[in-house]
This record gives sequence, C-alpha cells and structure tokens, in this order.
Amino acid sequence: MKAPSELPAAHSMDTTWFAVDADGHVGRFESSENGAVPKSSGREDSGPGGEGAEHLFDDFLLRAVCAARGLVSGTWSPKERWFHDPSKDHACAIVVLRAPKQEEKVGGYREGFVRSSCEDEIPAQGRRILRAEGPRILASTVPLSPGALRRLESHPDVASVILSEQLWWPDEGEPLHGLYLFEHVDYNSRGPGAYDASARKPADPVTVHELPPDVASAVSRVQLPVRFAEVTDVHLADHFQDDECAKWHEQLPLRNDPPPSEPPKPYVRRVPPPPAPRRAPFVRIALALVAAALVLAWWMHR
Repeated sequence: MKAPSELPAAHSMDTTWFAVDADGHVGRFESSENGAVPKSSGREDSGPGGEGAEHLFDDFLLRAVCAARGLVSGTWSPKERWFHDPSKDHACAIVVLRAPKQEEKVGGYREGFVRSSCEDEIPAQGRRILRAEGPRILASTVPLSPGALRRLESHPDVASVILSEQLWWPDEGEPLHGLYLFEHVDYNSRGPGAYDASARKPADPVTVHELPPDVASAVSRVQLPVRFAEVTDVHLADHFQDDECAKWHEQLPLRNDPPPSEPPKPYVRRVPPPPAPRRAPFVRIALALVAAALVLAWWMHR
C-alpha cells in the first residue's frame, strides 16, 4: 500500500476520491490529469507539490469489502501475484475460510460463530470481519509477516489468501464490485468539473451502511443529491462553488461556458431588380427609318 505522502494530490491530479449519492450508494471518481476535486473529500493538496494530501482511510479495506462481495457473487477473481516475494515481503491480506469445524473452537464470538485457530495469525488490532459466514471472510489491515502468510495458506481451514497487490482497482470494462465509477476525460470541453459515468453500472451496488464505520465516514464526506444509477454524468459546478474544489490551476472555472452566440439576423427577403427595358429593337428600327428617309431624299433631289 502507498504511504500517505505518496498519494496523489489534486495539485498533481490523477486523484481518486469518493462520494455518496441520495440512495447511499458509493461512487469512485477518477480525476485524471485535469479534473477538479472537491476539497471536502479530503483528497486535495494543502501545499505546493501536494505533500499535505490527506489519506482519510485505508482504501485497502474498501477494496477488500468490494472484493469480498465479488468473491461471494462470483463476479470478481483476484489478479495474479506479480511482485510479492514470499520469503521476505509483508502484506495485508484477505483470508477466505472454509466451513468451520465444530470441534475446533477457540473462545468464540459474541455472535456465536465458530472461530478457527487460523484467525490468531491476524493481529487483533488489524483483524476485520468482512463476512461473518457463508463463507467467513477476514481482512488484515496490518501487514502480515512471510511466516504468518505461509501458515495461513497451509492451514486446513483456509480456502484462499488474497494479498493486497491482487486488489487493484478494476480497469474499465471489468466488474466494479459494487462501486459506481465516474471519470474526468482530459481536456474535457465542459470544464474540469465534468465527470462521465462508466457504462458498466454495478448490478448490486455497495451502500455506505455496509462499510466499516471509519470507511463509511470517509467516503461520506462528499454527498451528492443525485442517483448514480440514473445519471450519465456528474458536473461539480452543479453542486460546488469554484473555490470549493481543487484544480490544477485555481483560476480555472469548474464549467467552461460556451462562447456567447450572436443574435440571429432578421430575415430580409431579397427581391430581384426588374429587368432593364429592351430598347435595342426600337433603336434599330428608328435607324433603319432614318436611313430610308435619307436615301429617299437623295433620290428625289438627284
């Protein structure tokens, strides 16, 4: 996972921020290079270069909640492990358990669920229950040691261990695991506040009430009075003032106003001028008569 100082800020853009709609559904917003970011989201930079960008919650936990839903519904599978070195790398992880054995009780939970001894490999301060049963799915928000990861993967109660590096946000065209996706297209003519909705809308959207309290509080910092399921785009100018959003240049307006159009010119019917009188035949006749008269006069005085 990235450390807070490594997270992108609105100053350098390429920022991921979240919002909740009128139905409590969660949207993920990708600013790309030029998109504006609401300052209330907590993802804006607070100084030159973005060193002060806030990381309000562990987005591994949000991705883990979405992944657990995808695992249960069969709409998601983890990516391959490309970088993890099992001999030395620590990692946060999702642990999917098999059906518990009744004879292997260690304490128990207030809810009455059987607890497997494998859960002791996850430190209590980092152990989060993503799904209580059918199957039981846990997450460790504390990086586990290589030894703990090996013991979990070899434990008979563990069906699979999914590392944090296998939980990248899905690319366009992949299942969204319950989150609505909105993206700003670079150099969008509608201004830096314009975000277009992905055509792939989740069939079973995540609601903010399903999330752990700290994650729910963080993603709810921005609440939009729209329904993500019904809109094709979200424009921040409809919900924020210009100075309430961080932009790559603070003087930019959220919305690019179209150039003023000129009023239509009044219609003027063009009437063609009347044709010029045809005088040429009469002139020729007159000249012929004059010539005839001259010839006649000459003949008579000859």
